[in-house]
Amino acid sequence: PRQAYTAQQLEKLESEFQCDKYLSVQKRIHLSRSLNLTETQIKTWFQNRRTKWKKQLTTSIRELYRDRVVTSVGVLSGLESSLGSSSLAYPLNYK
Repeated sequence: PRQAYTAQQLEKLESEFQCDKYLSVQKRIHLSRSLNLTETQIKTWFQNRRTKWKKQLTTSIRELYRDRVVTSVGVLSGLESSLGSSSLAYPLNYK
């Protein structure tokens, strides 16, 4: 069954996650005792949170890449229209 965490538990778990994405055994034991959760619950929460974090990171990187490509294409299109496409093939006009 799914665990419903209290606001205080989630706050502490998120705080620990921001400091360290991977917990040592000692830290996991300490956290489980202080939050009144099992070590397995702590371990599972961190595994799930890392998965969510990696997915968010991947999405952010894709969006940055997409925005950069769109911007580059827009700049390139603007150059072609103002300079003519042949100017881009030989930007320094070497003959």
